[in-house]
Amino acid sequence: MSASIISTDRSRTSAAPTADGGAPLRVLVAHNRYQVRGGEDAAVARDLAALERAGCAVEAVFLDNDAIDSAPARLRAAFSATHAPDGISRVMAAARRFRPDVVHVHNFFPLLSPGIHAAARAAGHATVQTLHNYRLACANGFLMRDGAPCERCVTGSPYRAVLHACYRGSRIGSLAVARMIDHHRRAGTWRRDVDRFVALTPFARERFAAAGVPAERIRIRPNGLPDPGPPPGGPRDGLLFVGRLSPEKGVLVLAEAAAAAGLRITAIGEGPLA
Repeated sequence: MSASIISTDRSRTSAAPTADGGAPLRVLVAHNRYQVRGGEDAAVARDLAALERAGCAVEAVFLDNDAIDSAPARLRAAFSATHAPDGISRVMAAARRFRPDVVHVHNFFPLLSPGIHAAARAAGHATVQTLHNYRLACANGFLMRDGAPCERCVTGSPYRAVLHACYRGSRIGSLAVARMIDHHRRAGTWRRDVDRFVALTPFARERFAAAGVPAERIRIRPNGLPDPGPPPGGPRDGLLFVGRLSPEKGVLVLAEAAAAAGLRITAIGEGPLA
């Protein structure tokens, strides 16, 4: 299965000497983008901009899911997610050219795989993994099942996801993702190959630690936006929701609560509940 990839070298415009006159930190960012743009994709774009403002030399490698356009293609991608050699080789080709100090991975599923960290460390690069979702412990990445919280696979067997068809309602697909989770848990990928993890909340840090990620390597850095300044004056009315329109975001619960209170919601976002 082929996948499109875009490699953008930003180092020529963003690299600047450090305060002590040394060379700027060189960061290679790798991210498997989603077919429907969501919060993770936006967060990666903001991170790239922040690194550039900080004077880092930055190159971004994006893998796109455009070729995953059918049920068979989704299954092939899921089964290759345990160790995705094509995606890893493309990122490492960029690393050989760019010579980064740090390889920072965001979404690794399904075209990159957790195996990118072993390859990066073997090449002498420090490694960072931002934990945008719970995919390293949960087949659907949300810690939810049937609209309710579920953490059975956090400390238990990830193959429980097969019973409930947690990945896209498919037992075969769930088996493929559970296989990826189990392989890298047993292989010690998260303990051996990643220097630092970035979690978005204290709650997430606790759940990842329970799943076997070394707690002492997890740093908390919430998603953020540039400060827009003081809000304008004037009358206010109703509620505003900004985010992905999907069940795990609690959109339906919000809609029910707003209806009960007689309030109007303005929703900004995309997703399956649009």
